[in-house]
Amino acid sequence: MSFVAGSGAYNSSTGAITIPTNTSQLTNGANFITLASLSGTAPISYNSGTGAISITQAGTASNGYLSSTDWNTFNNKQATISLTTTGTSGAATLVGATLNIPNYGSALSGYLPLTGGTLTGALSGTSASFSSSVTATGGLISNGGSIGYGGGEIGLGASSSGSVGIYTNATGSPTMYFDHRGTSNTGSFIFRNGTGGANTLLTIASTGAATFSSSVTSTLTSGIFLNNSSGGTNATQIRINNTGGDVRMGIESSTGGTIQIGTSAYSAVFGNQANAATEFTTNGTVRLTIASTGAATFSSSVTATSYITSSDYRLKNTITPMSSMLDKVALLKPCTYNLNADDTETMGFIAHEVAEIIPLAVIGEKDGEQMQGIDYSKIVAALVKAIQELTQKVNVLENK
Repeated sequence: MSFVAGSGAYNSSTGAITIPTNTSQLTNGANFITLASLSGTAPISYNSGTGAISITQAGTASNGYLSSTDWNTFNNKQATISLTTTGTSGAATLVGATLNIPNYGSALSGYLPLTGGTLTGALSGTSASFSSSVTATGGLISNGGSIGYGGGEIGLGASSSGSVGIYTNATGSPTMYFDHRGTSNTGSFIFRNGTGGANTLLTIASTGAATFSSSVTSTLTSGIFLNNSSGGTNATQIRINNTGGDVRMGIESSTGGTIQIGTSAYSAVFGNQANAATEFTTNGTVRLTIASTGAATFSSSVTATSYITSSDYRLKNTITPMSSMLDKVALLKPCTYNLNADDTETMGFIAHEVAEIIPLAVIGEKDGEQMQGIDYSKIVAALVKAIQELTQKVNVLENK
């Protein structure tokens, strides 16, 4: 490299360039460098008017020269760190280029591992999120309650005197299930209270049978209903009305219902509102049958201080004098016999034999479903008529 005389100098030995201070030598004449022809690239900047060249200081987003502060920071950067595991407790420390993390070992057994492993101690903290199922052999405890403790029990508010509930905020008409879902499950649902659940309040067997340990109270004005939903029909079988305490059975059944008291040999059976008889039994044997017409039949003796038969004329019509009964009374067969029920000896007639002579005095048919009976008041009427006929005969004979 060379310069024209007087325009500058270049030392080929040292490589130093001397720039002339005469501005005209840079701006006038041919073959000279002009100020306008020079430029700079960041971080170098150039002023084409004055010819000043400058370099900006480096920033977070731009290149440039380093300040002394930046240089010292860079020059004093951390050397390579070595890791040690001295001790079994305390905090980790950094001394010079040495980082020491104590070997905690079993001391971490009470804390939840970050990944994998088994939690053997208590889980502490304000909250925890799990991406899969949580299994605990001793139960999960929350504010005094427990979940999955002692064979799957759920304890809610175990240390609180406030209200506890299982509920849903779902809108519409949601269905909530409490069920056993195991195959061939014969378990029961038991509702208890008291210390350790000592008092059993309600037991619901696998068959659906419910057993209460005390009374059942209904606040419904319509009373208590026991329904049978078999066959898709929800029919009321028993109803206890709140008004008057009436008990109604089979009120939605065409055949009505009965009230049976006692064991398999019912001590009492009360009839229904259908067109059927009402029976009263003792020791499994029918003692009294009341037909749908109101006629009552006793299977044994009836004791009373008096027997009164309704006979008001206002209860009768087509009243006609009785025809001759003397010959019919003569055909009657009075006899003595023992009753099968208690082997009591008594006297009277055999119903089907009387029916052949005085049909109106007999109820039922021979060997029919219901036992036959005799209305002895009608026998009395026949006897009175026969006596009247005999009296007339005696009077005729005396007047001859």
